[in-house]
Amino acid sequence: MDYITLLNELKKNRMKMFTLQDIEALFPQENRKTIKNNLTNWVKKEHITRLKKNVYECTQPGEKNTPEYYIEGFD
Repeated sequence: MDYITLLNELKKNRMKMFTLQDIEALFPQENRKTIKNNLTNWVKKEHITRLKKNVYECTQPGEKNTPEYYIEGFD
């Protein structure tokens, strides 16, 4: 799975916020460790933002759009 494939799948499913489990469900053929490594790399490159453990959001670099109260209840 590459970043563009991830973005296309998230857009198709109307998902701005997502969890590791969501990505595993969207890409069942991918290894869990590979998914985690990809997410870590994309966070470092600021393609996605890590909101909390295993919860991510697609954002522009340096932005965080989701209110904090919403993130707390998202698992």
